[in-house]
Amino acid sequence: MAGTRHCRTYVPLCLEPLADNCWEEYAEALTKMGAERVFLSAPALRNNGNFNADKFEELAAKLADRMEFFRPYGIKVGYWMAPTLGWGMLSRGGESPYQQLVGPDGKVAEGIFCPLDKGFEEYFCSTMQIIAKSGVDLIMLEDDYRLHLREPDVPFGCFCPLHLEKFRQRSGLELTREEIVRQVLYGKPNKVRELWLKTIGQS
Repeated sequence: MAGTRHCRTYVPLCLEPLADNCWEEYAEALTKMGAERVFLSAPALRNNGNFNADKFEELAAKLADRMEFFRPYGIKVGYWMAPTLGWGMLSRGGESPYQQLVGPDGKVAEGIFCPLDKGFEEYFCSTMQIIAKSGVDLIMLEDDYRLHLREPDVPFGCFCPLHLEKFRQRSGLELTREEIVRQVLYGKPNKVRELWLKTIGQS
């Protein structure tokens, strides 16, 4: 019918379900609903503080296996990469290998990493490369890139040393975190606030 839109049905599933004998049931249900693609996701290294690539090698192998499984059903497989900046990716009391988000009063959002940390950037990119080697044709990134509203410790961020240095380079101003906070979060619009928000927005 003219003007009719084709709705695509994509379904998220856990790459590592609680039971391994459920895949045939999944495939049957997906076929009945006319699903064109599944996005398989896994918690990866969340909450265990183990920042090496071993787990992603394992996930990539499982992803390749599931791609082969769904191929006869005509269902494409994508990967849902989550988390990105993190949702508390450290074990309790664990030491962070990367710069964590810092709030206006200097408190840290534990296990949530600053995107300006080159070490974290390299780590994240390496995990993406491993997943891509599985042959998956589509990777969806989890969309939680907030630098603020990381309650209770970082209602607004990020005021870490990396962001302070980035701001200094942009503005030419030698200001402390406390001085920047006073200009950014209080009073009328001003140049410091404008430059700070641009620094945050481009990080």
